[in-house]
Amino acid sequence: MKIGINSRIYQNQNSGIPYYVFLLFSKILELDRKNEYVFFQTSTKKTIGRTVGKKISDDLRGAVLFDNFLVRPLIASEGIDIFHSASATLPVGRKKGVHYVTTIYDLAFLHFPHFYTRLYRLYHTHSIGRSLKKADQVICISESTK
Repeated sequence: MKIGINSRIYQNQNSGIPYYVFLLFSKILELDRKNEYVFFQTSTKKTIGRTVGKKISDDLRGAVLFDNFLVRPLIASEGIDIFHSASATLPVGRKKGVHYVTTIYDLAFLHFPHFYTRLYRLYHTHSIGRSLKKADQVICISESTK
């Protein structure tokens, strides 16, 4: 089976979520020799396993564009069977025959809206809501998020 992972978030500075993504998939690559893994990112400077890069700006606009639109052609071109979005946002549209998994880390923007811009809250409310409806499986990293 061929598993694609949107690991764009791993490129961010070394903090909680990028570190979690690195540890999770480093261990999976070590333990699972049966499946093939392909990581999708906007840069190949900092990678986990075989990484396919799609060069785009490393800012919020680039992240939104990559997660929502640019990763889908990568899924198709790599012949992915299962796609896991480690950044909580599944791409717009659905490739037939592909199973979708997303990881939700926290929903702080809903509980503490005053810490986030209106645009941030709007985008994440929409994209996470859409991803939850589309996902075949959802991973929550805590009971609180679940």
